[in-house]
Parts: sequence; C-alpha cells; structure tokens
Amino acid sequence: MESNIVAYKSLQKLVEDARTHAREILNDGVKTHQIRNFFAAVERMRRRFKKDPTDQEVMNELVMLLPKLAYSAGRQPNSVGRHFYKYFSNAIELALAERDGADETQRLREFFAYVESIIAYHKYFDKTKHKD
Repeated sequence: MESNIVAYKSLQKLVEDARTHAREILNDGVKTHQIRNFFAAVERMRRRFKKDPTDQEVMNELVMLLPKLAYSAGRQPNSVGRHFYKYFSNAIELALAERDGADETQRLREFFAYVESIIAYHKYFDKTKHKD
C-alpha cells in the first residue's frame, strides 16, 4: 500500500500536517476517548524507545499496531474512523518503511512526534469547538 504521507523535511511541516489531520479526524466525529487506547499503545512504545532506541520490540509493536488500528476504526459507524485510520496507518507504514536519509531511530522519532501532535491538536480543537 502506498503511503499518502511523505517523509518530512522539517518538524514544522510535520506539525502543520498533524494540525490539519487532527481537525479532519475530529470533524469525522472521532472523540478523544475513542483514540485513547491507540495513544496509550504508542506511549508505551515511546517509553520503551526512550529507554533503549535499539530495542527491536518497539518495531514489532508498531507492526502489530496496524491491525489494532483497523479494528478500532472498523468499530466506528460509517465514516467516523475514515481519517483516523488513514492518517495513523500511513504514519505507521512510513515509520516502518526504509527510506534514504532516515534510519529507524529517526523514523520512529517522526512517528512519535506526529502522533503526539495529532492528539494534542485533536484535544485542543475538541475543547475549543473547532476554533483556531
């Protein structure tokens, strides 16, 4: 499957995209509590990664996050999980894919930054009723 997310040249671009993606996820009707399990799994991986960036179990957990994400999105009615699944599965695939200029450690750092940014903006937009 081809990813819609390109490798980020800057952290600023990653955060800008996360902001846009968070708004779309919220507009689909995904509530904060609906993504809590996904974020909790990512946080466990991030803590493990911080402790030991060479721990291959982090990459294994990332692979297994794809079916969990599909299950979570599939439980949502109609189009509620459409963008949620699309953006997070693309981010996972990008983190797993070998590419020039980014080793595994860099790809994981980008993934964690992207997820953290989406969650933060999602919460912000949810609390401010979609205002900027």
